[in-house]
Amino acid sequence: MGVSGKVSRRTYSRGHHLKPTLALLGATALLTTVDAHDAKWVRNSLQPLHGFNNAFSGYNTATATEAFASAFYIAAIARRNAYDQQTFMLAGEAVINAEILTTVMKDVDGREAPISYPANGNFTDSWFKVRMGKRSGWLGGLGSMPSGHEIAIMAVATTFAERYPHPAWHRWLAYGLAAAAGLSRVTLQSHFTSDTFAGAALGYVIARYLVLGRLPQPLN
Repeated sequence: MGVSGKVSRRTYSRGHHLKPTLALLGATALLTTVDAHDAKWVRNSLQPLHGFNNAFSGYNTATATEAFASAFYIAAIARRNAYDQQTFMLAGEAVINAEILTTVMKDVDGREAPISYPANGNFTDSWFKVRMGKRSGWLGGLGSMPSGHEIAIMAVATTFAERYPHPAWHRWLAYGLAAAAGLSRVTLQSHFTSDTFAGAALGYVIARYLVLGRLPQPLN
């Protein structure tokens, strides 16, 4: 491909990503309008969800993700599989990028998590509450928007789903587990609905376009 072809492809790529970005921002903004309603519903419906929440707790999901990635890498080294080793490195890069972005966003928006509110609390007043002298200082990353667990899990899921698309159940399993983990963040009241959605979307975008997008594309 000549220089003009590369330039046109790069220009197209930039314009091509503009609409999904605007859609992501719009969907997140729309979900914030129902966050208070969702949080109240979850607060009143926790009992039937205890089993699910215990299985997909923050500790369990983080531990399972780390255990899977470690076992995968050890197996890749044992089999001397360069492709699998690169996948592990790419997943790690995606998670690091995602967590850096998450920390900055959390410190800027300082959103209070639903679980912090007392019974019959007003969930509509949640922004810019976590500040120095209360729960953390700057670079503490303890705000609620976006979900740190979900952005990391989705970054890993996207990396593996895109690197191993066949058979198709690989993708279904990866994204299904990421979705279940995201749902648990809401039902555990660790995050609002929009927090989890934003985390999932950002994790996907970072892994799919920022990390994997720079790799050479196979010729059709």
